[in-house]
Amino acid sequence: MNQLHFPFVTFVNFLFFSGFLRPFARPAPVSGSKGHFPIDNTAASRYNECIQIPFIQPAQEELMQQLYLCGAHAPQMADLLFTALNVRPAGYQLTPFTVGGGLRGDALHLLLPPAAPMHNDVPCRIRLRDGDETVVPRVLDEIAAPNLLQAINAHAPILLGGLNAQMLTCRAFREAVVAVLSSPRTVVVAASDDAEEILRALTPADTQLWEHVPDSSAERARLLEELVAEASMRLQI
Repeated sequence: MNQLHFPFVTFVNFLFFSGFLRPFARPAPVSGSKGHFPIDNTAASRYNECIQIPFIQPAQEELMQQLYLCGAHAPQMADLLFTALNVRPAGYQLTPFTVGGGLRGDALHLLLPPAAPMHNDVPCRIRLRDGDETVVPRVLDEIAAPNLLQAINAHAPILLGGLNAQMLTCRAFREAVVAVLSSPRTVVVAASDDAEEILRALTPADTQLWEHVPDSSAERARLLEELVAEASMRLQI
């Protein structure tokens, strides 16, 4: 995705002002089904008490449109969606980096170029050993957070291209994520499974669509086709 250089389509304003995710809205399924579940307000209260950030409750006419993709293939699905729509978002992606031929973590790639070029592609998650990693708070709080706040005014949809629970422990970064989710922008989030409960607690359930990205390549292709078709129909592509 960080290699994409697509021009903005003429109708991109329609994307984030009217919310191309609106046609994705679905009723909550019955118990035991998959997909979009109503928010657990008890969990939301507990989380908000812990981090002292109020639950976001925008006016009904200003409800945000947010697509949450979760699972190991979520970042790739988000990239493919924007590529297929020929739309370049603001926000960020996490790009793997290696040292000595081995995977050592993820670098923060800002889609809205920062004022200081050295602030782009800085390692923000470090792999310590298999199944164990740590975040770099200064990178998230001092580089990612201000860039996300600028992205709100960038007149583009916003991509949070990799988000886990540990990243949300960084206060300034977490507050920037909350600001993005409370903005009128269309937001696409690629989240790890451990961040799902926290993210569900931050915004009203009727602004959210959750999709688990399957492991099967054939099923991923079908999901991408559905998302692109819905967005394209809304955008009259």
